[in-house]
Amino acid sequence: PTLIKTFGTFDIVEGLDVDKEHGFDKYSARFRVAELFLILWSHPNGRCRQSIIKMKDTVLADFVKEVILAIGTMFDFGCDRLAEACDTRRQSIISRRDRAKLFAIEKGISSNFRCARLWTRLLM
Repeated sequence: PTLIKTFGTFDIVEGLDVDKEHGFDKYSARFRVAELFLILWSHPNGRCRQSIIKMKDTVLADFVKEVILAIGTMFDFGCDRLAEACDTRRQSIISRRDRAKLFAIEKGISSNFRCARLWTRLLM
């Protein structure tokens, strides 16, 4: 239950999205929480699954809502970055700086869709 509550609380921390200089934002933190949750969920002792069964319906419903919103956000980010990458590729001459920018955009696209895929697994 603590991990489930943690997933949604990243929205209430002001300025968390802009702390990119340290490589930390709420989406990467949520990704790590989701990874840990899936590991615990798969543990053979079943304690994680039992604790979820005992949770209040409202807490679980809030978690599902947060996951769905996060998935939508990651797909939006990924599609925006994909469009930006396509625009950059359309240029006939791509400079070295543009190639580096394109690589960064494509890396971001990959991480956006990877997050969305992992969070979709949480809902299953």
